[in-house]
Amino acid sequence: MAARTSLVPPVVYPWRGTPPDAEGYPHYEPLRRMNDRYRAEYVRLLERRRRDRQARLVRSAGAESRWAGYANRTRAEFADCLGLGFGPDQRIEPGFRAAVPLGPFESAIPELASRLWARTYTVPAAAWEGGDIDLLIITGEGDNLTGAARPGVLILPDSGAALTGSQSAESAARAWGCAIAAAGFIVAIPRLPALVDFSSTRNKQRLLEGSCVLGAVIYEASRALGALFASGQVTGRSCWAVGTGLGALTAIMLAAIDRRVGGVIADAPTRWGTITDGQALIVPRSHAVTDLPELCAMIAPRPLALVRAATTPASAFEAPGADVQALARSARAAFSLTRAAGNLTLFSAGARGSAIAWMAKRELVSAGRPAPALVRSSRPERRYAVTRCGSAREWLSTAKRLRREYRARTGMPRVNKPLSVRLVSTRQLPQYQREEFHIRTGEHTLCSVAFLRPAGAPRRRTTIVCLPGSGSDIANVEKHYGHEVIAEGWNACIIDARVAIYPFHPGAAEERALITQSMHDILACVDWMVDRPDVDRGRIGAMGVSQGGSHSWMLAALDARIAAVAPICGVASYRSVIEGYRTEWYDKAYISMMDGSHIYYFTPGVLELAEQQDLISLIAPRPLAIISANHDSWFPLDGMRAVAADARHAYRLLDASPSFEYHEFEGPHDMPEHSRRRAYAFLRKHLESRNPKDR
Repeated sequence: MAARTSLVPPVVYPWRGTPPDAEGYPHYEPLRRMNDRYRAEYVRLLERRRRDRQARLVRSAGAESRWAGYANRTRAEFADCLGLGFGPDQRIEPGFRAAVPLGPFESAIPELASRLWARTYTVPAAAWEGGDIDLLIITGEGDNLTGAARPGVLILPDSGAALTGSQSAESAARAWGCAIAAAGFIVAIPRLPALVDFSSTRNKQRLLEGSCVLGAVIYEASRALGALFASGQVTGRSCWAVGTGLGALTAIMLAAIDRRVGGVIADAPTRWGTITDGQALIVPRSHAVTDLPELCAMIAPRPLALVRAATTPASAFEAPGADVQALARSARAAFSLTRAAGNLTLFSAGARGSAIAWMAKRELVSAGRPAPALVRSSRPERRYAVTRCGSAREWLSTAKRLRREYRARTGMPRVNKPLSVRLVSTRQLPQYQREEFHIRTGEHTLCSVAFLRPAGAPRRRTTIVCLPGSGSDIANVEKHYGHEVIAEGWNACIIDARVAIYPFHPGAAEERALITQSMHDILACVDWMVDRPDVDRGRIGAMGVSQGGSHSWMLAALDARIAAVAPICGVASYRSVIEGYRTEWYDKAYISMMDGSHIYYFTPGVLELAEQQDLISLIAPRPLAIISANHDSWFPLDGMRAVAADARHAYRLLDASPSFEYHEFEGPHDMPEHSRRRAYAFLRKHLESRNPKDR
């Protein structure tokens, strides 16, 4: 009987990678093992951090005072991660619109309809982007707006499916609001524009701007809280925050950093601070600062009720919930240390009535003196704009500062050198020799490099750094155009794209975005390459398509040893990517250009420093050719042209206009042969002329 063949293709590492040939090339197994170890070690690191944070809560002489000081510092650091800071409270005057019987909710809770009234307010210019926040207030005092003040409750809506969009105020009212209002509280449910717009797509924009979508939501929630106090209908200086899912996570985070929140009910909070957080939940640099158990502990001694989830997520599109029992265990020490053990409790799923009864018996813990308000600290101002420079001297001075600040802001390691280099395989092919290397660039990072050298006796040659796109690897680039580079009489040094090779990296949640780690790896590999005896250090070029195109110009901007560069379909202003939508050539779906790139591409806070055209202008006066497709679905055409216009300005300032070229070709995001030939011609023109005798 013939052996049955499986219809399931074998799993290939890396994802979308080229399957190894008969000789095992490319040899990715060591990279897979290292990445698996990195993932396991990072899980242990997060656990060690959690234990270290928990150790601060061990009762001892002076422990409560030390914890209070530590919590205040962590509060400020976490707010900074969110793109927030603390400042004087800005007086908010909510504009009253209408008071009506609770008609919208009669069908859901008919027994409460006659007792509750809904009022609508507008909080002007309070949103992250400057728009209004609508506020639904529910009370049980009829339509008398001058009734006695009551304890206040801010209900924070949940997100929609897959962490996109927002639960409606009406739905939040049915879930918690009506029952809480009937218990004698004044309930405010805001419509938060940042939550309506909540998605991984929007988080990419916020990261570029130096914040995150969670920061925008928390800022708007804080502003809604201020409006509730300004209404004059709330007793005291603090109120409750209540929410389900993402709303519960927001309530915990808001309470941890805003002392005006006097107590929290968190119903099945969304999980946060793990290695599997969704892209919409990424908060820059936050993993080293705090985690969800510690944020719960920072609420002490204020009341905190955690409610278990009713069910596990029904599908992968639902955000996983936190283990509330584990959260309660971790927070218990803080409540004990602050002598408020009775203010922490855990309810089973569906026990909302019991939770509300518990809330009614709790006394809100006031902040004492007026607490500072949350303010935006991140402002994308593009401090270094090449177009504001009017002379070569001014731009060269600006470029020096920009390069230094960019490296610091992105968390780029100060030294970009390899730790070790291992020759993995060598093969003599008809037209060239291929050497495969594994280059270690960090404790947990191993890069795969293929160095291709024309057949014949080794000699110093022009060398082109070829950088793969996000769905490519060294073997694919070798087959696609590496052999063409060889045919030009040049060496080709192919350095793998990290996003394709490594399925795990903590990225922006730690000290640096993944794209910054990639650039460190490439810089370290180039540092090894330039010392090879067959590489002419004065004639090094770079090229690539898509992610490889972006990597190529970034490499040249950061390393002056790159004498010429020709990125293909890898350049566009960040703003154009934020504002652009795919409408043609592909599926004609009206989706954001940002969804064409993994979140790894977005460097936190870069727009506070510069735009892409300012960064690419760091290459000047060295030769640069930008080659673009006029129907690119990842890099908008207007963004390409904006980068080219500003870069051309830099080259004019430095009297190097002949060294800059911008070309557009008809077609989609791709690297057709004619675009490659144009890149080779440009590199030949500017590299070979540097040393004519060695052509």
